[in-house]
Amino acid sequence: MTQALIQSALTHLRALVAMDTRFQVGELSREEGVLAYMMEALGPDFHYTFTGDGESSLGLLAVRGDRPRHLFCAQLNTSHEGGEWKSSPLELTISDGIATGLGVVDCKGGCA
Repeated sequence: MTQALIQSALTHLRALVAMDTRFQVGELSREEGVLAYMMEALGPDFHYTFTGDGESSLGLLAVRGDRPRHLFCAQLNTSHEGGEWKSSPLELTISDGIATGLGVVDCKGGCA
């Protein structure tokens, strides 16, 4: 993995960790927050469709081209943080090569 790719992933991860995603699905906005960030990051080459009822589930389907060849699936809401944090869970910290922040290990790390 190149240094440029690592830095790009960390930039996205920092932005995603800073978003408080400890919400109920019905509180999720299509116009701001994590879904808007993902659409902006993916760019205008994608066609976006929302799926789900918006209350118990909400999905974002992003398709590029007429015959997509890859499918990526991710969940972006996080549980409430537990335990003791040495820094804000909504702030990405990197120490000794280990990234820490709410959602880093599960959903947000994979999306970055």
